[in-house]
Amino acid sequence: MTFNFKAIWVILILTIGLGTPVLSEVAKVNIDKFGVAIEGYDPVAYFEKSQPVKGLTKYRATHDGATYQFASSHHKAQLENNPAKYVPEYGGYCVFGMR
Repeated sequence: MTFNFKAIWVILILTIGLGTPVLSEVAKVNIDKFGVAIEGYDPVAYFEKSQPVKGLTKYRATHDGATYQFASSHHKAQLENNPAKYVPEYGGYCVFGMR
């Protein structure tokens, strides 16, 4: 009995390939089970205060399917007026984990 290593290799590659999620199955933005991004922290505060500030549920805005919470209505308006400036890059995913 001889082994067909080529056939085994193909089966192994197909098994691994079909078992991993494709890019389309991964969410565009890193959100929790409630749809909230960056664990509810105010994305504008990172720019304005240079530190994380927990957002309040009464100040919420949605962008690209993710809900962001803010510490103030002023911060909410800033994101709504210029989301590209304030939403996290790479959808809020860790850059090191995107290899």
